[in-house]
Amino acid sequence: GAQHYGLAYSGHGSRADGSLFEGLVHVEDATASLSGAATGSQKFALMNFGGNCVESRWNMLSAMQPFTDLLVASDLLVKGVQPRDLSRMQKYMKLRSELDPLSYMKTLLKARPSPKALAGGPPQ
Repeated sequence: GAQHYGLAYSGHGSRADGSLFEGLVHVEDATASLSGAATGSQKFALMNFGGNCVESRWNMLSAMQPFTDLLVASDLLVKGVQPRDLSRMQKYMKLRSELDPLSYMKTLLKARPSPKALAGGPPQ
């Protein structure tokens, strides 16, 4: 395995309390999950939340500190992409909503595939 591991998340900031993935995974569940993956000498070398708005708050840093040697976070509004062509942005947002992981998983699972078939990739 690698000598050092990192965790980078790029998306929207949220609660700034240790919750992950835009606040969908609350701090209690996030820290419980990370406790099983990154503690003691097996901590992440780096956790990067630098592209997410206003995540560098004390509660976030306090919650994530046991799991990393270094944490990068921003206390600024990052503001994201400022599109020049609104029609292209609308097409992108429609495609993004169809292919985001949860929507894509829902589409795949509606057909009720067997676990073996699901592991083989999307239906043809």
